Amino acid sequence: MSRKEAPRWASKLDKMLEKIIAIVGNTNVITDKKDLLTYKYAATASGMPPAAVILPESTEDISRILQLLYRYEVPVIARGAGTNLNGGTILAGDNGETVVLELAKLNKILEIDPDNRYMLVEPGVTNLEVQLAAKPYGFYYAPDPASQQVSTIGGNIAENAGGPRCVKYGVTANHVQGLELVLSDGRVIVSNGPLEGLPGYDLTGIMHATEGTFAVITKAWLKLMKLPEATKTLMVIFDSLDDAANSVSQIIAQGIIPTTLELIDKPVLQAVEETVKIGYPLDAEAVLLIEVDGFSVALDSQAQQIISICQKNNVRETRVAKNEKERDIMWEGRRGAVGSIARLKPSYAEEDITIPRTKLPEMLRTIARLAKEYSLIIGNVFHAGDGNFHPVVLYDERNAEETQRVTDVNYEIMKEAAKLGGTITGEHGIGIEKLKGMPLTFTEDTMVFMRKLKLAFDEKDILNPGKVIPANICDLVSRSNQCQISAERKPKIKDFMEAIEHVGIIIGEAFLDKYACHGQKPCCAVKANSTEDVINIVQLANKHQASLIPWGQGSKSDVGCRTVPAETVLDLSNLNRIIDIDFGNLTATVEAGVKLKDLQRLLLEKNLFLPVDPIQKAEPTIGGLTAANSTGSLRLQYKTIKDMLLGVEVVTPEGKQIKYGGKNIKNVAGYDLCKLFVGSWGTLGIITKITLKLFPLPQQAIYKTFSMEDRGLFQSFLNEIYTGLETSSLDFVISDRIYYVNIGLSGPAEAVDMQAKILNGLFKPGIKQTAHVEDRALQYGKSFIIDKLPTGYFQHSGLILKSSLLYTDITRWIDTILKAAGDTKVIIYGHAANGIVISYFPEVIDNSTIRKAVSKFEQETSWGVHIIEICSNQFESGHTDARKQMEFNSSHLKAALDPSNILNPGRSVGGRYYE
Repeated sequence: MSRKEAPRWASKLDKMLEKIIAIVGNTNVITDKKDLLTYKYAATASGMPPAAVILPESTEDISRILQLLYRYEVPVIARGAGTNLNGGTILAGDNGETVVLELAKLNKILEIDPDNRYMLVEPGVTNLEVQLAAKPYGFYYAPDPASQQVSTIGGNIAENAGGPRCVKYGVTANHVQGLELVLSDGRVIVSNGPLEGLPGYDLTGIMHATEGTFAVITKAWLKLMKLPEATKTLMVIFDSLDDAANSVSQIIAQGIIPTTLELIDKPVLQAVEETVKIGYPLDAEAVLLIEVDGFSVALDSQAQQIISICQKNNVRETRVAKNEKERDIMWEGRRGAVGSIARLKPSYAEEDITIPRTKLPEMLRTIARLAKEYSLIIGNVFHAGDGNFHPVVLYDERNAEETQRVTDVNYEIMKEAAKLGGTITGEHGIGIEKLKGMPLTFTEDTMVFMRKLKLAFDEKDILNPGKVIPANICDLVSRSNQCQISAERKPKIKDFMEAIEHVGIIIGEAFLDKYACHGQKPCCAVKANSTEDVINIVQLANKHQASLIPWGQGSKSDVGCRTVPAETVLDLSNLNRIIDIDFGNLTATVEAGVKLKDLQRLLLEKNLFLPVDPIQKAEPTIGGLTAANSTGSLRLQYKTIKDMLLGVEVVTPEGKQIKYGGKNIKNVAGYDLCKLFVGSWGTLGIITKITLKLFPLPQQAIYKTFSMEDRGLFQSFLNEIYTGLETSSLDFVISDRIYYVNIGLSGPAEAVDMQAKILNGLFKPGIKQTAHVEDRALQYGKSFIIDKLPTGYFQHSGLILKSSLLYTDITRWIDTILKAAGDTKVIIYGHAANGIVISYFPEVIDNSTIRKAVSKFEQETSWGVHIIEICSNQFESGHTDARKQMEFNSSHLKAALDPSNILNPGRSVGGRYYE
């Protein structure tokens, strides 16, 4: 519908509002023009007033409202506290056709589960309310945006909010376990809930930073973390911006990951000192505010390391907070920084860019140069630890010429950030304000792909239209009323093979056995030597309607099922260059075919590693691990490979190259395609290049393994470790009715020694210590499990059942499996704290026995997903690729993004679901 036309539903407005009032009540619909004016504003922008404001009180209300709006194609903006800084208001020229869905009344904390470490909240709950609610239980929620007193969780997710703690703990997306969502047509879906390790596309991750353009968030399961035992705060003063910026990079490069690492420059320091009287020297050029947290025994040594690095960079003065009062004073200056400098002019614009940490000095010099060129005052206060700049540009909005200079300088700042390998927004989003900057970061092909992703969720484009993707790109992608796989392909394999002889290496028929999946050999296989080869091969596959199966080392080829016979395998093993190891930014950029062991070997030489330890003997590639979202036991401390992925280059099913991300820790420009392709199993695109976040090796790391024969003793021992220690990994294996528990402890030496003593105090009669291993590379967690698994497991014989559970349901599930197995041999292993349990049946077991066990267990518990990862032929029938809670299933996204069904057709994503 053209924005210039009268809205098609205008004549029916009264009737429609009557229906909405019937849903939510008269007091929950605002139509008074004066009241509507307040909804034209957000934190830093204004737009048009809405036609109406609706205040639903439940998910059911929202579902019914959206069904109605969808029918009439009425644009709608879901609104939280309006604290967003990206211009998320109604577009000018809207003709009064948009309604606002105000979520303020969905403000309840529905559940706090300290045993399973999550909190369930509605979207209108503020970030600070979550923090306060978690604290009495000894937990906290890591994301801490500056607006946390008023900003809501729904808004934090929609913008993927950051904050000072991001340098150590990550952004909002790293701490949201699952979501309840209402799609634009009113369908309600649940993604993950409180569970980890579910198969399928990562809808929870994809929703972050979508700015309300994909769905309306109605519930969120938030991950809780234990409150640190202690925190130490330092304020470090420099006479040189370069020295301060260099200190930031060197602190991180030395393997010290502070909780926060903030930088305030001279103009802001002076403004703060005039209003708050912190005690900043007025002639200083910069201040770093640094915090470390953890066990108190380890903090003094970490603080001293930081001070030593700063001293090497000509530090002028170092102050360490001796108590909470001094800490609060130090933070008062940072919290009040923007407000203090804003007093110097009637108006201010707070920019938001992120660059690689090593580029901090260069960016600071660039901003200083731009301030002089445009005759503007620009202060810098930003999250230096993750390279997230917030230049504050002062001006008088009543002066049109000065206002234009601000617009121009903000664009120049975005452009310079992009040149330095950065992104145009780290945590504020695109909205309206940064639409013009999208081409600085993304190619047209990438933005077109993003637009298709948007329409896959919101085919009529009614959710927050006109945001994120520029209008000219939207015009290139037509709206579709349905997402369907095209009619049956008629592949011309012979013609295809002849066509690719000149762009790839054809694998001889004698060697095709290597590429067999579930006993099915492909018709042909081809090796690509470059990304250009991949592009050409995919384009030829489209031309000849031949399907392609991306292939690394084949280590996961038998996981899940394949309902369509393989036609062509695209072997990516020759894409095996390690392109860049950036020690200052702690990132690695590699081609997809690089083997994990080769990358780890290089990293270990530099005291770094990628915290990934998949339970397999094969040599997986980085591309394969990414496509499968395969992580291993280190996920407890370091999360999953999804959380480590900073950038991808992908060839789409149409043969277009798209790119997202880079070396930036924070990035909310456009839609997060990294989250889309992790765990997609090569069904939506072929990953060719990957940039990953690296980690320093811990100062000390030990593993201790214990065995016991009593099930009750196993449960109590596991609980004591889970609640009493901060472990790197917590794994178990049950074999021949013997219970093994393996505990990984890592970090500063003082903290590891202290926890080891606590662990020794947990010994009880019946518990035996069977291993003590020192391993700074943190790979023994993998070795411990592999040693307990028979050869048949790795040859994919028998049945492998993967379960995702709440931690508190693990021992009950173990009992269920052991009882169902009876005299049949079964080996069970899992990552306890993450609720992931794998049951391996090396011998033939009756299909119905497992089904009955799963069914009975699901009747007794609230949450749990069980899938067949590997199975013998007797299990080929009777399984479905749908889960009742996942109404918006994987096939919908597949159809939207690969309608020709070229990539990995018939492949279930991650396994086979039980109904």
